[in-house]
Amino acid sequence: MFDAQFSMARIVKPFANFEARYQGNSAGFPIGFPGVLDRLAGNNGYDPFLLAALPMPIGARVMIWIPAAIYITESAIQQTAYQYQILWRLRSTGDFVSSFDMNVPRDQTPQYHMRTRDVGVAEDPADPSGTLRYVLPAAMQTIAYEQPEPSTDPSTLANGIIHLRGQLIIPCGNHWVAPLVPPPNPGPPVQGVFGQGVWPFSQEPEEAESGGPNFHPFWFDAEGDDMLILARRVTIGEDTDWDFGGVDRPFSSTYGTDNGTRNPAVSTGIFVFTGSAP
Repeated sequence: MFDAQFSMARIVKPFANFEARYQGNSAGFPIGFPGVLDRLAGNNGYDPFLLAALPMPIGARVMIWIPAAIYITESAIQQTAYQYQILWRLRSTGDFVSSFDMNVPRDQTPQYHMRTRDVGVAEDPADPSGTLRYVLPAAMQTIAYEQPEPSTDPSTLANGIIHLRGQLIIPCGNHWVAPLVPPPNPGPPVQGVFGQGVWPFSQEPEEAESGGPNFHPFWFDAEGDDMLILARRVTIGEDTDWDFGGVDRPFSSTYGTDNGTRNPAVSTGIFVFTGSAP
């Protein structure tokens, strides 16, 4: 039997009570996973608002399971379009050493692929002699689009072009409405259950149907030492702002408190696995 040596699932979600912070702000204002501050934020050479991220073994295979936020009403299954974006960051040997000084747990020790911790530009471009920041490059997950083959006429032969575009991931939940497999034993024609304890959250009990496969696995390679995930929502009708008591109730239910009606579920969120590829 082949063992691909993948990690146990790491579960990521926004910071506690994120709903209060984002309620009423533009839905284009992204929610971060995990969205908290980096342990080095505010230290000498580090921005006070430097965001934390998940340490990654660069070059490793990464698989994430993203839940499709679905909300059942009396009339229909509502599906809202949330866009997820993967960001990467490189860390230095200095970040690695600092983690030991701060007694960071070993499973959270940053990876590093920058040889030295060097200072870069000033925090305030208008004051070049002001506070300098250590260099921590950030990048977005990209997808390559290749143009059609150029003309083969020797007189007009041109180089091919590949455009790199930022990649957005949009899990759609419409597959959930298909009939699920019934139990194998003789009995009433009820739906079978694939999973449990994850969904549903936000609906009237009489409308609930549990056990649907509402996660979307997605594969890619780790392109940095840190990985951050951002989530936005497209405009739905006139709903341009985050509204966790309304159109964004399923997002709150999946990652938070279901609009303040319960404590967050510990084992729900985006599942992250890292390791080798088969």
